[in-house]
Amino acid sequence: MRQMIFSGAFASVSGAVMNADTYPQTPMGVPPDLTKPTASYKRQTAAAVMGVVVFFIFYFGLTGWLGLVTYRAISGFHAHPGRTFFIGIPAGFLFLVLAKGLFARKKMSRDSLLEVTEDEQPEFFAFIHRIADETGARRPAKVYLSADVNAAVFLDVGLINLIIPTRKNLIVGLGLVNSLTLDEFKAVVAHEFGHFAQRSMGVGQWVYIAQGFVSDLIARRDILDRFIRGLSYQDIRIAWVGWLMRILVWAVRAVVDQFFRFVILLGRALSRQMEFQADLVSVSVAGSDSLVHALHRLGAADRGWGEAANFVAGDARRGKRTADLFAIQTRFVERYREVHALADHGVTPSRSATDGSHRVFGHAIADAPRMWSTHPSNKDREENCKQLYVPSTLDTRPAWTVFRDEATVRKRMTAHFIELVLKNNGDQKPAQPAPVPVQVPLEDSLARVDEIFGRPALDRRYQGLYTTVQLTRALPAGAPIFEEPTDAPGAAELVQRFESLFSPNVSEEVEEFFQLDEELGHLEGLKKGFPKAPGGVIIHRGNQLRRSELDGVCDQVRGEFEAHRAGLAKRFQQARGISLRIARG
Repeated sequence: MRQMIFSGAFASVSGAVMNADTYPQTPMGVPPDLTKPTASYKRQTAAAVMGVVVFFIFYFGLTGWLGLVTYRAISGFHAHPGRTFFIGIPAGFLFLVLAKGLFARKKMSRDSLLEVTEDEQPEFFAFIHRIADETGARRPAKVYLSADVNAAVFLDVGLINLIIPTRKNLIVGLGLVNSLTLDEFKAVVAHEFGHFAQRSMGVGQWVYIAQGFVSDLIARRDILDRFIRGLSYQDIRIAWVGWLMRILVWAVRAVVDQFFRFVILLGRALSRQMEFQADLVSVSVAGSDSLVHALHRLGAADRGWGEAANFVAGDARRGKRTADLFAIQTRFVERYREVHALADHGVTPSRSATDGSHRVFGHAIADAPRMWSTHPSNKDREENCKQLYVPSTLDTRPAWTVFRDEATVRKRMTAHFIELVLKNNGDQKPAQPAPVPVQVPLEDSLARVDEIFGRPALDRRYQGLYTTVQLTRALPAGAPIFEEPTDAPGAAELVQRFESLFSPNVSEEVEEFFQLDEELGHLEGLKKGFPKAPGGVIIHRGNQLRRSELDGVCDQVRGEFEAHRAGLAKRFQQARGISLRIARG
């Protein structure tokens, strides 16, 4: 998802609310041409604009032609009534199907969001406004809070917005706020504003609106569709008209959809460059390190939030209300770090050098945060951010610093999240009535999380090996679940061999296994058509893929996944075998 100008007097008031001490320092010595679009970027922008223009020439031309055919057929009713019935009426329906899109407006659901105002959170708004001003973007019309790990600028889409710019809104996920430092949070928000910080990047808004318009045109089902569907269920003497109309409407929508893929094709190369360009806008106000550090931490934030959301939702369905979803998220991240022996999991990585030579991401596994899952790989984004290195002034204070009365904000969002869970659960019509809700002390909830990680199999020394998969299923058919040593070592040597099976590199193998598992699931989902690749563009490990290439890429990733699983299963066999030998004495 992507994305007011206020009076100067209001801006000065807003700036006064934000004390300079609560705003991370903007880096010095930023190259003046850091965010200047390259000639290649400008060419790609021109191509994308041309694609949008050509599409709408086609769309308006098709709509106008159908309107003209309808008019001529109906106006000649007295001379040619058959033409009116067999040509005019079908053409008129198709004209309406296309023409109604001119007035449609795609509005994003706010059900999961809580709007926050400047009166409620003046420091937070001053922080957001200052980032917008520094990046050269317009300030958001409205600001919403969500519970998840997310930051996005969005707009409600209507065709008129290609001519008249719409006011953009900002979403800030408190799961994101809960996971970042102040400078990292600034960098993430600056990236989102960066998409609209320069006129040369305005094509992104054009493509965004065009995509929203076409997807709504293809997917929307309204009174016309209901009328045609109802007609097709009548007596066969009438139903055939409905059948024919359904085929014609489907055909027109398919033609429009296929033609729009031409626009997507031209925008593919541009979309990657737009993300890099937005990253550079972030670098210009927060430095090269802050966004990279945020990318590193958000993978852990995603996992921790997912576990916490399941924990809180499960309790809610059993009538238990958790006090603080975000404290649960933090505890899951901490315990996961311990169990998997990953010292840097969910924490700001150390900066060993300030000359741009230090790298956080050393491999190309698909580890991008969910909110940026369609972006280039973290490794490629780090290279882009550090190509012209701007040292960040790191601010270790939590991002919650910009919120007034943090505890109340956390409590309010947790309650809203629970209400959504219960509402969705109610829609499923459970067989038994919902239990009377009981507020659970936070200490009790945290203790239960600790109990989950207190199982022997989750002991730190196993580094998460037993959280990966049921390893017995990874063994070949008929293979024993243990592999005893073939020699006769002494007890001390057996213990040493057991300990060597869980050397520090095991945690990296386990983490890579998790990433491959998630990557394979995402690719197979794309093959089946769910989820849809945003804009029809499939990004994998920083490269754009054609749909015809998915089978080969899936096979490659599946091979890597099975090799990792087999290696972990082998370690499992050996550990059990040594344990059995030690038990036998």
